[in-house]
Amino acid sequence: MKLTIVDFLLTHTIKSTKITYLIIVLLLSTIGFSCNPFHVKIDNTKYEIYEYQATELKSTNIPTNSELNIMNWNIRFGGGRIGFYWDCYGDRTLMNQEEVNDNMKKVVDYIKLVNPDILYIQEIDINSKRSVYMDQMQYLLDETNLNYGVYAPNWKADFVPSDGHGRMNTGIAIFSKWPISDAKRIALPLIEDQAAATRYFYLRRCYLQCTIEPQDGKELDLLNIHASAWAQDDTKQQQLNIFKEAFDSLSNEGRTFIGGGDFNNIPPGSTTLTDFDDNKNCDPDFPPDDFTEQIGWMTEYYEDYLPAVKLDDYQANNASYYTYTSDQNGYWNRKLDHLFTNGEFVDKSGVVHQDSSITGVPTMPLSDHAPMTVIFKY
Repeated sequence: MKLTIVDFLLTHTIKSTKITYLIIVLLLSTIGFSCNPFHVKIDNTKYEIYEYQATELKSTNIPTNSELNIMNWNIRFGGGRIGFYWDCYGDRTLMNQEEVNDNMKKVVDYIKLVNPDILYIQEIDINSKRSVYMDQMQYLLDETNLNYGVYAPNWKADFVPSDGHGRMNTGIAIFSKWPISDAKRIALPLIEDQAAATRYFYLRRCYLQCTIEPQDGKELDLLNIHASAWAQDDTKQQQLNIFKEAFDSLSNEGRTFIGGGDFNNIPPGSTTLTDFDDNKNCDPDFPPDDFTEQIGWMTEYYEDYLPAVKLDDYQANNASYYTYTSDQNGYWNRKLDHLFTNGEFVDKSGVVHQDSSITGVPTMPLSDHAPMTVIFKY
């Protein structure tokens, strides 16, 4: 469908703002000539899978006890705890070179401390104005013990005309010490209750799937998701159902998998569903979290597959496993990040790195999400 200038002027883009004369002129001069002038469409073929490897490959010997260290982390595109506008605690959209370099170095240093064999990442940039066009995939590979990576975009545009976003290429990634094969990007439903122009420029969510073979003849499938935030319809539920169906399909085929990521949803047995201390209703496009109607959307994940953090442990002490906060408030207040398998995690090995007690380095300054790890028995 062609986006008209009327659609744009009568609605809003990513965040409601005054439209500048420059953007109006730009739209008038481009939209009439193309149905996709800003190249926001994402192709679900192999061409939208970016394959990486470290400049210098490191040793890939499997641990002698055949246990793999799995790590999941939404790194907030190296944004640390800068007050970005969507958190309602600041007005920033872009970072400068010094900020990106400093924040990404701290993220990489923490990953090196944990030394995962497999790493799931959400919100990683490869060519975005907001992160000074750093290829964070290559940087992470070259500065850690990981060798290979695959990347799938979920927000890609030559130009996003709101709040100075400009060029955007951000998405999700899977990293491994071993070669990665059969990578694919699977599109997820778009948020439907958005104005035409907002939807045109908005994120196109997906999940990423690939295969590794740490030992000859023993393949392991890996799946990573970053589900929708701020959806006021059932889009997130549809996305989570599709991701669960991928688990079921692999399990029915007799394949072993580890699936995880930022689900933007909380586990059954959560004691707090709404009115989080860091919520602010500063913009209708980014409403406060309310999981009252969503609390059961992950029940089948926990019933059918083994979570890194078992429900009994989580329900006994929710706060120990919280992975998210939007404010620089010094505490985490909900669990949005999860890892599951149809194989075997070492019992009690699921850990959320909330503070400095595990590695000696606090994680609150590094992202709005805390990293989590689990040991997979291979």
